[in-house]
Amino acid sequence: MQTHEHASGELAHWAEKAHQRAADSEREFKDVLLLMAKAIGTASETDSRYAREVTELTERLRSIVTLNDLAGMRRSILESASALTGCVQRITLDGQAQMQRLSAEVREYRARLEESETLSTLDPLTGLSNRRRLEQALDLKMKAGDTFSLIMIDLNGFKAVNDRFGHLAGDDLLKQFAGELRGQFRMADLVARWGGDEFVIIVACNQNDATARLHRLRRKVIGDYKISSGTRTITIPLSASMGVVQWDGTESGQDLLARADYCMYSGKEANAALVAG
Repeated sequence: MQTHEHASGELAHWAEKAHQRAADSEREFKDVLLLMAKAIGTASETDSRYAREVTELTERLRSIVTLNDLAGMRRSILESASALTGCVQRITLDGQAQMQRLSAEVREYRARLEESETLSTLDPLTGLSNRRRLEQALDLKMKAGDTFSLIMIDLNGFKAVNDRFGHLAGDDLLKQFAGELRGQFRMADLVARWGGDEFVIIVACNQNDATARLHRLRRKVIGDYKISSGTRTITIPLSASMGVVQWDGTESGQDLLARADYCMYSGKEANAALVAG
């Protein structure tokens, strides 16, 4: 009899502890459900397209909290798990798709901007850098304090080509000459069409090396060019005046260009005097 009473007391004590543990577990489980419902409700605010579906899931989770038995709560959670998982996956995939579309648009706009910036610095006829790009490059090199030189070139008798054979023939000559000129310099150098039949090259070297380049130019790019004039192909003997100067480290871009221009035309006048003599 005593043993039976003792066993009954132990069982009652165990049952009480088990009930308490179950109550604690149920309370913790309910707290977790409420937190989940709150988190999902907050997430739904980020995308109105899923608001209705997420709201229904939220209400379902909140209703589960009102159940009094843990087993029933677990069954309800299992029933809702598939819908919840599917909703979250769709939100995630849709979010990824939106990010991919946004990234693609950013890349497209960036490419358009870069293309626009590139076109704004190129001469449309020859494909060389234009005057704007040359002035920008001069400014950057002067701010950096780099050693560099300028070669300035003016084609002789170009106006006569236009007058005699037409502007299309003149354009053909300019494009051919520009291609030959570009091929004589490194990527670190900048070859630009200054305007009309004048060209300027920024070379990353001192005047002695730049002068050696100029002499090579006379051998490589000066001579006969075949150009189209209507249905005919004609040969044009091309000559040019050239000058080379090195930046002195203090003068402005305009002063440097003026000095290169003076050097070039001094050579042109000297050549004219020799021809006249």
